[in-house]
Amino acid sequence: MHALARIAGITAAGMAALLVASPSVQAADAVRMSIPVVSASFAPYLIALAKGYYRDDGLDVQKINAQGGVATAALIGGSIDVSTSSSAALSAIMRGARFKIVYTMMDRPDYQLWSTEADLKTLQDLKGKNVGVQTRGDTYEIAMRLTLRAAGLPGDWVGYTAIGMGTATRAAMQSGSLPAVMVAKEDLDEMGDVPVLHRGHLIANTFDTIRMPYTGAVVSDTLLASHPDEVERFLHATLKGLRYMRAFRDGTNAILKQDGAALDDRTLATDYVDVVKTLTATGDEPPEVLRKDMEARAALLNIPADKIPPVDAVYDYKLLRQANAELDKAQWKPEP
Repeated sequence: MHALARIAGITAAGMAALLVASPSVQAADAVRMSIPVVSASFAPYLIALAKGYYRDDGLDVQKINAQGGVATAALIGGSIDVSTSSSAALSAIMRGARFKIVYTMMDRPDYQLWSTEADLKTLQDLKGKNVGVQTRGDTYEIAMRLTLRAAGLPGDWVGYTAIGMGTATRAAMQSGSLPAVMVAKEDLDEMGDVPVLHRGHLIANTFDTIRMPYTGAVVSDTLLASHPDEVERFLHATLKGLRYMRAFRDGTNAILKQDGAALDDRTLATDYVDVVKTLTATGDEPPEVLRKDMEARAALLNIPADKIPPVDAVYDYKLLRQANAELDKAQWKPEP
């Protein structure tokens, strides 16, 4: 009886401490993650938040709204833990920033190169002429450089002019103020049937001609070395979000609409279809694809060929592959 009483006393007095020590009830690890915009291009992260996948993996993820350049600076300064703007971070890495890209979400940019003049029909016709891109050094310019490279032409075959985003891109194209414009498919959809599409020519469709890794998760070398389990859990939950996205269009769009109230149903539906077809199969890329992209960026950044870092100094997919294997082994499937 005395022993039973003692056990009961330990149970009553120590239960709270035992529960605190239990891994299942430990405080979640805080992770600060940047998202540049609410769209299908960043849906896996937003889904993982909304569906509680990060919480299930023991993470308290805080979403911070920040464009790529700002996010890269924040990652350098340590005020965020994960940037989802891997394209912006890649340039910083090639200049010496100690980051790793641990997940690549998309690799087929859905851009089109249109001329605005009737006699400009091929890439060869554009020699020495200016091409409009959203901003200098962005994915539109990289896509143009890769398109030229795939055709055996140098990156400086054309000049590059920043024209802005969205309505500014559409206005530049419709006005014919530049000989050619690299334009996103969604901007073309917004334009409808306008005269420039009959006057000019579709010169290249990057979705069909190149592979370019863009959008993905980036972490510091310090976090990767000191807390690999935290990074692996982040990727594990994000991949759940990716699998949910592939399986449930309506559920994905509902989550995006809840997070971005300004998004209308038509835009969501179009964006979902356009993004899903550009997704990487498992979140990683072959080294040869990564190398070509890095070489195009090096030319843009005036980095000599012999100073381009090796692929494994920029990308580290080890934890991503581990997370994918765990989900496959568990036969995990998303629920609506």
